[in-house]
Amino acid sequence: MDTRSKRINEIIELIDMSRDPWRKVSFYSDDEVQEILQNLYERWRNGGFRGIPLNYASDEELNILLHKAKNLPRADVSDELTLMMFRAICGEVKVEGEKPKPNVWDHLRRLIFPL
Repeated sequence: MDTRSKRINEIIELIDMSRDPWRKVSFYSDDEVQEILQNLYERWRNGGFRGIPLNYASDEELNILLHKAKNLPRADVSDELTLMMFRAICGEVKVEGEKPKPNVWDHLRRLIFPL
């Protein structure tokens, strides 16, 4: 396996295969990562969606992404955008024993079908 393939696999293992959702949030919320990925998705689309987007990265882009994947700061959970990213990746986190918060449909259901 060449070094390019090794770098691509390492990025995938560090981020996409990670069981820690905050690693993903921290990585994907980085401005430079977002800019690079946006360009990669465009190249991937223009390439007929063959392979994976990382196959379309330059060596410099791969090096940047791998460096960021290896040196992630802890995500700032107080940031609303970060929380939105976490919810997009993981869905809503439920605390055991906690009742789910009612939503609009729950209120409508009670109005239409009162107990």
